[in-house]
Amino acid sequence: MEKIKEYIYFDSIEISSILSQLDDGLMTVQRKLWQALQGTEERSEEGRETNLEGGINAVAKATAQHKSKSVQGTVNQDQTISSSSIESVYNDYAVDVIIKRLQSLQKIYDTTDCSNGSIIKVTADYSMFEFTDAADLFKSPVVIEMMGMNNEDGKTAKGILDLLNNTTTDSALIKLQKAVVIAKNNNFRMNLAQRQMLHFRKDKITVLGMIQAKIAENDLDMSSFNDFENHPEFIGDISTKLTMNLWSYLKIIKKDDRLIKPLAIYFE
Repeated sequence: MEKIKEYIYFDSIEISSILSQLDDGLMTVQRKLWQALQGTEERSEEGRETNLEGGINAVAKATAQHKSKSVQGTVNQDQTISSSSIESVYNDYAVDVIIKRLQSLQKIYDTTDCSNGSIIKVTADYSMFEFTDAADLFKSPVVIEMMGMNNEDGKTAKGILDLLNNTTTDSALIKLQKAVVIAKNNNFRMNLAQRQMLHFRKDKITVLGMIQAKIAENDLDMSSFNDFENHPEFIGDISTKLTMNLWSYLKIIKKDDRLIKPLAIYFE
């Protein structure tokens, strides 16, 4: 039996970009979508004429009308399908097409130990770090008391969480063994409350993504900022350096780790 994928994250813009660069990539996904909406599997189109009125993603319509002709006669099928449902089906097919096409071209890797720009598909243990709204919890005296803190400790905790939230604006961090995935919140198929469940899930996670950078030792070195007089260009790196150092202090990231931009994240 084929494994069922449970998608929790999908970046439709990046996926569509990659599909458009693969020979017949978009057409393959569209063809699979048409067949799914018709309730058919891949089969010979001999003796069959198909017209579809509808769309995908932002241009998807609520109604897809299928007109099928066969040697047995003419069948009209009217299906009302929500735009979001069509988009979801399209996205799921798109991931499979990209993986299979890149595998055939030997341009997808099962390790994070590869060059920048490489597309990877890895399945591994994970840890999640999310700081959105966490600092607000420490505005409550009840939470401070529950944590066994005094008011001063509570203010310190809130300050640290505010800083962490600022370094991960609108994003969640997913820590793999030798990599950190930086995932945009609005691409998750789960809301923040639902994602709390993932902190307790022990299954391995699969990440389809693109390597963006490898963390070098000097990326975690703050000493260069003592030489602003001779190197004023360092001022542009302050935010990034502080972020990397804070993540390093919390053991989220370390030297030689890769930073990954996710295309899709799922369990299977």
